[in-house]
Amino acid sequence: RYTAADHLSKDPETASWIVDLDLAITDSVRAQGGKLAELFEKMDLKDSSESDT
Repeated sequence: RYTAADHLSKDPETASWIVDLDLAITDSVRAQGGKLAELFEKMDLKDSSESDT
């Protein structure tokens, strides 16, 4: 039996689609959606910690 929670895990999701075609020419790994999501998450965490002080 399948439930909606079956796909949930503690591992981060990975997006392998390319979001920056110019960057993909020289660095296809950094041009992937997952890397962009990591960058936004780091920026959000940094912003949150700065606003807490």
